[in-house]
Amino acid sequence: MEDDMSQLSPLWNNFQVRVPEEGKHWMDRPITVEELKGTVKAMARGKASGDDGLPIEFFACCWQDLAEDLVTMFNEILTGGKLGQSMTRGVISLLFKKGDRSEVRNWCPISLLNVVSKLLAKTLATRLRNRLPGLVKRDQGAFVQGRSIFEDMVTAIEALELIERDNAGVAVLLLDLEKAYNRVALEDCSSAQEALLQEKLKKRVTSWGKARHLSLIGRAPAITASAFALLWYVTVIQKFSPTMLRTVKAVARRFIWKSDGDPGRGYMSKVAWDTICAPKEEGGLSLLDPGAQNKYLLARWVVKVAEADSDGDWILLAEALLASEWKLTRPSDVWVAIMTKTFAGKRPNSRFWWDVLAVWKQARPTERLAPKSKEDVRCQPLFENDRITDVEGAPFTLERKPGTFGLSWLQKGISLVGDLWDANTNQWKSDRLLRQVLGQLPLKEERAQMLRAAIPEEWKLLLGPAGIDPPGTWYKWDNGEEEWYCRLESWFDDGSGRCWLET
Repeated sequence: MEDDMSQLSPLWNNFQVRVPEEGKHWMDRPITVEELKGTVKAMARGKASGDDGLPIEFFACCWQDLAEDLVTMFNEILTGGKLGQSMTRGVISLLFKKGDRSEVRNWCPISLLNVVSKLLAKTLATRLRNRLPGLVKRDQGAFVQGRSIFEDMVTAIEALELIERDNAGVAVLLLDLEKAYNRVALEDCSSAQEALLQEKLKKRVTSWGKARHLSLIGRAPAITASAFALLWYVTVIQKFSPTMLRTVKAVARRFIWKSDGDPGRGYMSKVAWDTICAPKEEGGLSLLDPGAQNKYLLARWVVKVAEADSDGDWILLAEALLASEWKLTRPSDVWVAIMTKTFAGKRPNSRFWWDVLAVWKQARPTERLAPKSKEDVRCQPLFENDRITDVEGAPFTLERKPGTFGLSWLQKGISLVGDLWDANTNQWKSDRLLRQVLGQLPLKEERAQMLRAAIPEEWKLLLGPAGIDPPGTWYKWDNGEEEWYCRLESWFDDGSGRCWLET
């Protein structure tokens, strides 16, 4: 069988990404009984079957009798065999969505496939899942392991804010695959969205009726799992107003305490809202508080930056927005600044980051773990760090006050211990190098000495032995694609050195 698809169609020559050789071997390996059994376990139950009438429950129940035959058949297909007729046949069925049943636009077609074909497809998809991040570019946020569609949403929000800020002559084209997803009108993304959510929430809770079949303990999880589920998608990227939260709480309280009462009459909450939201072991009902969840999900955006293994578009756009507003020469210093009390209290022009910093100010960690390695020390912030203090025991502030210098140094690109340390010479950077960064700022040498003296001695030991590297020391440079090694020959009087590139 021809497995080089570029020989079948010139279309494949346009793709630049390739699966590595070891990945190809891993993808092409024979299917095993254990692997197929894992697929059967992972498939959802209670789903409609294809035209053969055999649901996944049948395969799970009769697994011992079917396993060997299924594995044999699938491996024959993978080595050049053809799919059987039942595996290539599907039944198209129409599902009614909403509105006028006589209008064809209100019906959604779905294809019912036989489970046997789904088993093979899901087994191969599971193999491919771990390879997708290397094959699909970062533009695709959804349906790729380790990525989130919310990152694409934030990217779009930040891009529009950047366009508006720069008054750029840019046209934005919004494309929608009709019926592929439920559409949301553009006006629903404005201030009217909260009103829309409130109406949906009230409608859902009202549809449950008086709910006499639910106990007090049963009503709380019903509210969290079904009614509040309408809110979570929005809480990730938008801070709810106090009016919105009051309405949400009022709907939940009424359902919990007086679900069978007249909607027009008042009711009395037996206990405080905080008590309802407390864990059951503390006397509460474990109701998930929408306000607290909203704050948590917004604050998570700062945490996601620290967890990211690469800079996504949304991170780069955030740096572009905030670094420009805060006059930071080095965009990555945005995240150093956000970790400080001074900048966490700022309210940027970006509406999205305004909301994020409003909750981050309360959620920001106030204590730091002691560094345990050289890299940990290099990443320590110089300013508003309780472990780096002046002669009076106070951290070097970033507030703009007479006699302070932290803000101007941060804006120039000196924010971390690593900015004072020369990794090549294994010593503190010379005054000459600092002058190249700090420019015309006053008292550069004196203030650099103050910072160096304030760094704890145990941190300095982690940075390495004092003095300069002796001739013969090896260095490594890595740009992410290639590596170079060079050997130090000698030092010059100005602090620079001569190295020989080794191959």
